Amino acid sequence: MFGKKNKEDNSSKPLCSYCGAVLEPKAVFCIRCGKKALTPQKLGTVLCPQCGEPREVGEMFCKKCGYNYEHASSTIASKKSGAPVQSNAAAGGKKSGPTLIRISTGEQIPINKVIFRLGTDSGRVDYCVKNNSSVSRIHAEIVSYGGNCYVNDKNSGNKTYVNDKPIPPLTDTVISNGDVIKLANEEFMFSA
Repeated sequence: MFGKKNKEDNSSKPLCSYCGAVLEPKAVFCIRCGKKALTPQKLGTVLCPQCGEPREVGEMFCKKCGYNYEHASSTIASKKSGAPVQSNAAAGGKKSGPTLIRISTGEQIPINKVIFRLGTDSGRVDYCVKNNSSVSRIHAEIVSYGGNCYVNDKNSGNKTYVNDKPIPPLTDTVISNGDVIKLANEEFMFSA
């Protein structure tokens, strides 16, 4: 009746990129933290945001530095290289302003203007999305005012999405830390 539970082998199951919990193979959201499953990782590839030590499934604290994972900033892996990429806050605890992390490459893009344009026309945007013909010339803007950041679709051909929901064109839509912004089929994670 009170026998031992069979311990399940989780070594080949994907992990949540945010909290390290085991994900079901086709999970869209993590059942522990509720965040969208971006890039499933294998056991041991989720890293402590403070010291970089590999993290085991279910650990609440880093075994090397004692970092409390419950208050962790996100650490994700680049789809291209598989290397872990940390948000600015996770990298050193220093807040340098909002950034976008391009999921396909892991590139960090500082949002350093009140109106920050994204698209494929390098002469008219602040960040040029190269190698993606689905993104419009001036696809969207990240706008900062009133202490918040917003994304505004500039009437693009293939829409802009926040957490997989299409946003109306020419309307400021508030974005928060950890939100995934998709320009057509190109994903970025917003870090405030």
